This record gives sequence, structure tokens and C-alpha cells, in this order.
Amino acid sequence: MDDEKAKSISNKIKSNAGRKWDDVVEEKLTLLKDEGLIRGFDRNLNFLHAGFNYDKQYLANFVIYTNDGKRIIVRSSNSFRDRVKIGFYDIDGILRHSNLKDDIIAAIYLVPDQELQNTTFNSTREKFRNGDYYSPATHIFILSEFTNFISNYEFENRSILQEIIEDKKATNLKEAGSYYGKTGNKLEKDISESVILNGYLNKLKLSENPKFHQIFDFIVNKHHISFEDIINIKSSNSIPLLVSGGSAKADIWIELECVQKKILETFSIKNTTKRIVSVHDYTSDRFIEVLNCDNTQLANYLRLFQEYPTYSDFESNFKQGYSKQEFEDLMNPKSHMLSEWVLLGEHDSVNLNFPRFQISNNLIINTEDDFLVYDSREYLNYLYANVKLKFSTPFTWTYPSKQRGKRIQLKLPIRKIT
Repeated sequence: MDDEKAKSISNKIKSNAGRKWDDVVEEKLTLLKDEGLIRGFDRNLNFLHAGFNYDKQYLANFVIYTNDGKRIIVRSSNSFRDRVKIGFYDIDGILRHSNLKDDIIAAIYLVPDQELQNTTFNSTREKFRNGDYYSPATHIFILSEFTNFISNYEFENRSILQEIIEDKKATNLKEAGSYYGKTGNKLEKDISESVILNGYLNKLKLSENPKFHQIFDFIVNKHHISFEDIINIKSSNSIPLLVSGGSAKADIWIELECVQKKILETFSIKNTTKRIVSVHDYTSDRFIEVLNCDNTQLANYLRLFQEYPTYSDFESNFKQGYSKQEFEDLMNPKSHMLSEWVLLGEHDSVNLNFPRFQISNNLIINTEDDFLVYDSREYLNYLYANVKLKFSTPFTWTYPSKQRGKRIQLKLPIRKIT
């Protein structure tokens, strides 16, 4: 997509209200669809309440269909104070009583920018963020925030599809999107969909499926229970999007209902044939924000690496007094915090709106030769002790394809703990 055209559309969204900006949002989504970054969308789609014939019970102003078979629903209004309960009614109905609830990764309630002058809007949204106020919406946005949300979602998916183009020799984003929808997240689908099938619990106890049995064996051992303690299993690969519009680190969650307690575990899944895999892709400013190191020498080094994102270029552009050793020394006390953000998604308080599901406590590595399940912290500890650290971290530092000078990408070593 032409950058100037995308910028023009974003400006239109910010400057229009009511039905006008609905048209502009549609224009933006049409461009994303044409490029293959989303599968499609519907505007002003009505839903019925399960078990009833009336087909216009609930309204979504937009339903966005992602390449991996998920949905983002948007309910908009010109006024928060007067109409919020109507919008919340629609969102709650779609989430609770339609047949889409298991596929929705964001339910957005959207109002114009001028609602920031509305004290009720601000106070209610703050209560929602603090967990004091129930909202069926996963995200409550003003228009300009929604623009950033869509832009971040677009960028992340462009990066994913660009990697597929390079790895699988796809010819364009649409072809890569089709591959991702059919194959790219197949394991997440298989796990989350299989465990809800009738009789799966009995199959699990009989170890009929070795890979899935290995996952549950891992959970059972981690929590010191037995398979006989498990009464019911729930799972989903529909993880809520972050506030920014990016994907959480967790790919699936599994909940075991046991005799005396419930156990929830989250998993990040890495399907790879390589020795290192991309796991983190953010601007240096986001690194600085999460590491809480603004206006420090560490921040200067991070910005410098983004500008010169190869090891040789980075060091050859050191200013007087800079050194690799100083960068490593400054990074060292922040290293584990950074690693927990990279692999688990922790410490990103600005973006975590459902941390219980979004933080990945465990890691599944699926290669041609192995199917490995690890506690995420255990895996990090193993890497720190067994791989050569770079800038006091166990990651490879680089930049995403076609984003040199704009972002920092970290890659995770794939190892079998011995």
C-alpha cells in the first residue's frame, strides 16, 4: 500500500465523524482486503440471538475477518453518554449469544475524538482499564486510537506475511495470507478445536494422540495432579488483541476443570524448521518504554541500534565514548525483564488488557524432529546458561524485512533442553 495514500486515509478517519467516518473506515478496510492483509469485512451486520428467529437482535457496524479465521467486531456511536448501553448490549449479545463468540479476538466500542472532553467517558474507561467496571467490549477507543490500532494490526500482519513470502516463496501478500489461513496456524487450531470434541477426555487418558497427550502430561506434572482429577477441558486459540492492535504472545489457552480447582495455562507455539525464529518486533521507543529507560544512555544505544541494525554497522557508528561493553553493562540489569517481555509478553502494562490470557507462560516448539513443551521461564533460564549472549540477552538482534532503520527484531534460539 502506498504510504501517502495510507496516511491520507488515516487523516480522513481522524477528521470525520458519524456516518462519514464509517465510509472512510470502509475505504481503509477495502485496501487491506485488496492487499490480502485481511480476508474481508462486512458493514452493518446484524446477528440473531441463538434459539430465536429475529435476525436483527444485535448490530455490529463492522465485522472484520482475519486471515487466520478470526473476527474483529466494531460497534460505533456518536455519543458515549447517551448511547453506550445500546452499544454494550449489542456487543454483549454478539459475544454471549451468537455463534461467533469463540472466534472474536477484539470487540471494539468506538466513539468520536471529542468524547475525550466527556468526563463520564474518561472516568468510565479508566474504571474499565483498572478492572472496576464491567464492559463487554475488549477495547474502548476514540477514532484516532482506532486508527492506530488498525495501523499496528496492518503492520504486524504485513510482517508475518512478508516472512511467509520469503520462507515459502509465495509471490504476494494475498498468496501468503491464504497459506497462513490454511496452514500457518494449523497446530493452534488442532489443539484448541480437538479438546472440545465429545469423548476427547477419554482419548486423552488413553494417550491416543501423542502430541496432545504430551501437552496435557506437561500440565498435569506442572500442577502435581493426575489425569483422573480432570473433569472437563476447555481451550481456545482466540486470544484478545493487545490495546495496540498487535497480537499477544500467547497463541492458545487451555483450562482444566479438576476435582478441587481450575487450572489455566497459556502457550506460545513456534512451528519452525530453523535454528532461530522471529519472536519480537517493535520500535526502539517501545523497547525504551517497556524497559523504563527513557532519557538514559541505554535508550541512546537502543535508538542507535535501530538506526544501524547490524552488529558491524552498530559498532562502527558508535559516538565518542560509546562501547559494546558499556551497552552490555547497561542492558544487563534489564536483560531478564526484556526476555520476559519478548517471550512471555510480561511488563507491557500499557498494552495488556487481558493479561491472564495474553501472557504466555509456556512454550511449544514444533520442528520436523521434535515436539517440545516447556515452561517459558525454564526455557529462558536454559538459554541464559547454554547459549552465547548478545547484548546480555539470549536473542539474535536484527531488523524485520524491509524495515531497516524503523524497528528492532529479536530472534529466539530453538534448543532442546538436555
